[in-house]
Amino acid sequence: MASPAQIPTPAPGFEVVGRTAAGTPTALALDGRIAYLGHGARLEAVSVEQPATPLRLSFLDLSAEVVDLVVRDGYVFVTTGDGAFNVIDASDPRRLRVAARLEANGKTGYYRLAPVGNFVFCTGWAQPLMVIDVTDPAAPRVVATVPVLAASDVAAEDNRLYVASAPGLQVFDIADPRVPVFLAGFDSGMDWIYRIE
Repeated sequence: MASPAQIPTPAPGFEVVGRTAAGTPTALALDGRIAYLGHGARLEAVSVEQPATPLRLSFLDLSAEVVDLVVRDGYVFVTTGDGAFNVIDASDPRRLRVAARLEANGKTGYYRLAPVGNFVFCTGWAQPLMVIDVTDPAAPRVVATVPVLAASDVAAEDNRLYVASAPGLQVFDIADPRVPVFLAGFDSGMDWIYRIE
């Protein structure tokens, strides 16, 4: 735990009740009372059962820095800076292990992730939008690719996929995740859209 002098002053209405000493994570996902954090090339599982005293349960060193991660059904899907899509078995958060690794095509790879059922949508700066079937997490496979220009983020809700890209926002129908159908594009009038929430 950090000393009280190291804990920043909270904004009005917020109270800091605990903090890990590992620094700022590059990615974060919650699964109940377990937080999964990316710190450089390390994936950590941290129990937040007692918020005042977060407890690191385990860690796993990956091949490159963690870029994004999401949790589904006992697995953590992680993109790393070397362009890989990693499947981490987190059925026991005290013993994380790599279940599979899918390489990206080219020098740059997957960045942002959006899970939908048994599929994970991935964007990458110089990659098409990829649809990865994770029905068998030990054998993920790309089932569709959709050309997008310089994608930086992706989000899904109600059979719609939203992709932030250089031209603006692109919207796809994903009633069948294996066949994304382009519906519309929106030019934001700004230089870039980086995040979608």
